[in-house]
Amino acid sequence: MKPDFKTYLIPAVGLVLAGILAYIAITCARRNINVAASDAEIAPARIAEVRRMARLCSIEFYRELPMRDSIGTKHIFARRKIQGQITFDVDSLQLDASGDTVRIVLPREYVVVRESTEPDSYEIVDVWNSSVLGSSRLSNSEENLFKRRHDRRIMSTLYADGTVARARRDAATNLARMVSILYGRPAMVVIRK
Repeated sequence: MKPDFKTYLIPAVGLVLAGILAYIAITCARRNINVAASDAEIAPARIAEVRRMARLCSIEFYRELPMRDSIGTKHIFARRKIQGQITFDVDSLQLDASGDTVRIVLPREYVVVRESTEPDSYEIVDVWNSSVLGSSRLSNSEENLFKRRHDRRIMSTLYADGTVARARRDAATNLARMVSILYGRPAMVVIRK
């Protein structure tokens, strides 16, 4: 009598499956043991400097702007949602209360421009290459360069369209009102340009 092929196949497949399950079980058990005794080194945190800065926030802005730029033969057109603040460091105020009028010198403004955290705050509309054989794919570094350039253009636009000047005037008005209440005398704010 000749042995049937199926009688040997079923136990062989069963042994292979049992071996695979045993290997998976042993690997999982080893990983769980090694998690507690990992090779990671944990160092205590070091604080280099603690400095408290009080900021007078004059303007918060939100803008949805187109972005068009190029590097060599690569071009991009995108839409960005930008948010930011124009603030003044109150800790560095120069204040002179010796006369009958309190004199304050408003420090230089801090202009912060960043991409919004909302969903779809950055959307590429089109990317192209003006060279016939060139690739139109952008690398991450090229996209980041486009965004940095766009942020610089937004900053110069904020200065050119008078947004920063308005922030200085608003900060000066609010600061003069607050200081005159504190000192009980009129306050004059000098704005640096």
